[in-house]
Amino acid sequence: MIYGNTSIANSIWPVTQTYAYDYNGNVKSDSYRGIAFVIYDINNLPVSVYTTNGQSQVYSYDVTGNRVRKYASNGTDTYYINNPAGQTELVQRVLHRIAITLITSWATTTSVK
Repeated sequence: MIYGNTSIANSIWPVTQTYAYDYNGNVKSDSYRGIAFVIYDINNLPVSVYTTNGQSQVYSYDVTGNRVRKYASNGTDTYYINNPAGQTELVQRVLHRIAITLITSWATTTSVK
């Protein structure tokens, strides 16, 4: 549910930029940053962000609400390692290579990378 829209246009930026928020004050869309829409969990943490160019990001959190993983639709995984105080200590990015296995018969398989 969209709570309100804000449009900004001036002589510096002749294009209109639109921002939409939900009832909790979370950004639902942002034309300036190319965000089509955002899905939040019950704790108001973003779990999915979809952009206007067709990309998406999915976020995972630990039980205390610290981000532990971001998966982007381009195949990049980002893992966040937090210390006991909840501060991020390490960020590790992993680009997944997709291997497709073609079954040519019941006895043999061929892998394509």
